[in-house]
Amino acid sequence: MAIYTRGMAICPNCGNGPVDRANFCPVCGHPLATRLSSQEFRIVTVVFCDVVRSTDMERQLGPQPMQQLMDRYGRAVRHALGDRGASVGKRHGDGFMAAFGVSELHEDDALRAVKAASELRGAIDELAKEVSRQRNLEFHIRIGVNTGNVLVRDAGTLEEELTGTPVNLAKRFEEAAGAGEILLGEETYRLVADAVKAEPAGPLTVKGAAEPQQVWRLLELLPDRPGRTRRPVAPMVGRSREQELLQRLFERAAAEGTCHLVSVLGSAGVGKSRLVDEFVSGLGDQATVLRGHCPAFGDGVTLWPMVQIVRQAAGIGPDDTPEQARARLAELLRGEERGTLLTERLAQLLGFGQDTGLPEDTFWALERLLEILARRWPLMLVIDDLQWADPILLDALEHLADYVDAPLVLLCMARPDELFALRGHWPGGRANALSLLLSPLPEREAEQLVAHLLGGRVDAAVQARQRVGPGLPAAGRGAGQQPAGRGAGALDQRALGPGAGVGGGRRAAGPDGPDLDPRPAAGPAEPAEPPRPGRDRAGGHRRPAVPPR
Repeated sequence: MAIYTRGMAICPNCGNGPVDRANFCPVCGHPLATRLSSQEFRIVTVVFCDVVRSTDMERQLGPQPMQQLMDRYGRAVRHALGDRGASVGKRHGDGFMAAFGVSELHEDDALRAVKAASELRGAIDELAKEVSRQRNLEFHIRIGVNTGNVLVRDAGTLEEELTGTPVNLAKRFEEAAGAGEILLGEETYRLVADAVKAEPAGPLTVKGAAEPQQVWRLLELLPDRPGRTRRPVAPMVGRSREQELLQRLFERAAAEGTCHLVSVLGSAGVGKSRLVDEFVSGLGDQATVLRGHCPAFGDGVTLWPMVQIVRQAAGIGPDDTPEQARARLAELLRGEERGTLLTERLAQLLGFGQDTGLPEDTFWALERLLEILARRWPLMLVIDDLQWADPILLDALEHLADYVDAPLVLLCMARPDELFALRGHWPGGRANALSLLLSPLPEREAEQLVAHLLGGRVDAAVQARQRVGPGLPAAGRGAGQQPAGRGAGALDQRALGPGAGVGGGRRAAGPDGPDLDPRPAAGPAEPAEPPRPGRDRAGGHRRPAVPPR
């Protein structure tokens, strides 16, 4: 069993370290991640970046200007990668190494890494324009990203902590990248394929690799996309009682014209999303369904799910201009009382209206909009990953549950440990609120699910692995799609359909990222992931002020 104690760490913000047994960097005050004191295998996404033709640049610039440029480059690296949750190593020459999934695990580590690499490339492009304007020189970096099974141990530097072929391949991909290019390894690309535009850049012959490597050249990120879109390939097994309960709650809300707040809780991979997707698809035209998702990181995401919902309701596309978006809002609210004011407040929420500086105006606008839509036709709002919500969003949802007088169901999904660390009393014991905790599927239903996947036949070896432990059965980890370093008996949870309901495991599949567990199935459970830094752990409740209508 892996033991977690405080060890030596390098500050991801300023690069100071190694720092021994400290919670915060003594130089800049940035929180320091906990290091592993024992070694274990993990699925890690490794990023290497380097400056192209730096020796030629130094010869033309001179040592001191080159050092100043490298310092700015280093700050950009630590900001782009460290702020996304990476462990960032010290600079070696003009190269950096970073890793996602070392100090803290996330299902979307691969997507975080690719987004951070893209953000870094954008920041360096801006720096390059300045260098070109002032010095008439070209300044470019190249980046390699790779995901795989890596041995992680406690050591003084990041480079010493990680051992494995995926690390070496990430470095080779970086060396093979052209100026300004980001090359993704095959496993990284598989985990982010639905969130990016990329083109094949291989097969690539890599020193030390037995076979040519398939690599992909990153072209651009697609906004508001998960790394892999859910594609259920197995029929829904079990959860009939839960589906019936959700159906009855919806019928009650529709019949009584009231708002209900429903929280579907469960560990990653236990089947929350699959249950909700099946329920929503069964509603057909009984309700208008709008969806939002709480991002795990980013700036300006306080009410992001509500931004997504408003855009869906008004039919605002990603390429619409502010004038077009405003026109769509006005059309949605045509004929409604105070429609002009409501349009302006919603435009403010979307980022193109006049900022009044009064957040209560935005809450009032959301309440009015949802009431208007729900009175036209029963409304279902689906909000995923509520454990990553900003406390203000939780306040807004509680307010809507209390005051919206229309057939509206607020259907939220979350991991309970993290949600309750953020808001211990959620949903606060209010009327018409229900929290539903999903347990792993019983053994018989789990066997049925695996049998569907394997064509009706499950051999004894798979059954034996499936019965191990109270968490995600090993046979439910998936089929096919096995990255390098995985055991032949491991299966990919995606093949069952994300959240297919086999159970919640040590590193269970989530909606976006690695569903891979390289450890033996009989090992003990990994400690629960701690709450994200920077969140309100006190669980304090602040009621948003909403002006009377």
